[in-house]
Amino acid sequence: QPVKIIDAGPVKTVDVLYIKKVILVFRWNYPEAEKQLFRDFEQNNEKPNLFELGLNRTIDFLKNQQLNITIVENIPEIGWDVPSKMLNKERFGLSLPPIPSLKDTKIANSEINEILTELESKRLVEIVSLNDVLCAPSCRIEYQGRPIYRDGHHLAAKNATVLLKDTLA
Repeated sequence: QPVKIIDAGPVKTVDVLYIKKVILVFRWNYPEAEKQLFRDFEQNNEKPNLFELGLNRTIDFLKNQQLNITIVENIPEIGWDVPSKMLNKERFGLSLPPIPSLKDTKIANSEINEILTELESKRLVEIVSLNDVLCAPSCRIEYQGRPIYRDGHHLAAKNATVLLKDTLA
């Protein structure tokens, strides 16, 4: 039977056959968004967790469609434009800014990882972490001399795919 899939971009529904697994991958950056969205609620001592509410609603929807769900944990955020800084280092001998460590990324993502861990403990989702591959002990920014990020927090498709092939298999 067809499964209804909702694209949250411009909202649309598509009939899709034979989907058994959904992989959710995006930047889990809810604290910053919530700071902007819920300033009014703080005056009334209310602060709904928009990220958690939305994620639970999405998981409920997908589970009702009898789909397995895998969530890719946050991609480690470097915090500066990796390709341009690598180029400046190569061309002008400039030093790279500090590179985050595995500990830094775990601290930065602790609130989100708590939510994801709880979902996994309830066996609602499978979590795939790229942190151990990308940040052990400090975050990798290049693979075979080429940047694995296209900016400070998005992976460059070609190089990252080669690097993460075994993890994502």
